[in-house]
Amino acid sequence: MEDTCVVIKLISGEEVVGFCDVDDIALNNSDLLLKYPLRIVTMPAAEHTLSISLMKFMPYTDTDVFTINPDSIMIIEPAAEDLTKYYQSILEYYVEDNKDAPDKKRGKRMAQLAAKQREVMETYALMIANTEPIVYH
Repeated sequence: MEDTCVVIKLISGEEVVGFCDVDDIALNNSDLLLKYPLRIVTMPAAEHTLSISLMKFMPYTDTDVFTINPDSIMIIEPAAEDLTKYYQSILEYYVEDNKDAPDKKRGKRMAQLAAKQREVMETYALMIANTEPIVYH
């Protein structure tokens, strides 16, 4: 079994990035196990540009593995390399952040997470700014 980083577009419109077994996808198994999912949130950065941020998929649960019914999936594809790197850097903070950690440590990690997200969003905004906008009619 080989886990790969994938992006899933759900029928609800949400986009989620996480790890899943590529064999499950290829064999069209009944349910998909998605590990450490983070929801992709897009925000306007400037005119004709968007930045992204990642947040916990189901923040009020204690699990990091979810069973996704294939009927709720519109699209599932391997994540782009830059998104995979961003996802893995953000995931380190979420996985490391547990209930037993002292508040000061948790606050420090969340501040580091926010700083990392700002850094990556600025880099991502620069990447988008250096591309031609595509206008669809």
